[in-house]
Amino acid sequence: MNAIAMAIAFMVADQRGYAGVPPIAGLLARLAIETAAAIALLRWSRARDWRSTHYLAVASATTLTYAAFGALAFLRGHTHLGKPTNAVDVAGQIALASLVFLAIAHGSRRSRPA
Repeated sequence: MNAIAMAIAFMVADQRGYAGVPPIAGLLARLAIETAAAIALLRWSRARDWRSTHYLAVASATTLTYAAFGALAFLRGHTHLGKPTNAVDVAGQIALASLVFLAIAHGSRRSRPA
């Protein structure tokens, strides 16, 4: 399972409001996904060709997933906690995600060998 698939699985398991699904089920699912992610990262990081840019790729995958799920919630007019949102919130979400991706890109350029 790659980083973006694990991030998507985590965000889907974290969604609230599934009818008939007890909260403990979501908690256990997220715990299992976090454990799988930790094991995968440890395994991947032991590979001979693992570089610092791989950490940035994992950060990009999780950031993209989080930003997409957050933007979708905001576009539906509320946060995941049910607070109302508007166009300013959506713009802020996009701006924040853009800044995070710029920071990741900057880190990627700095971590490449000269």
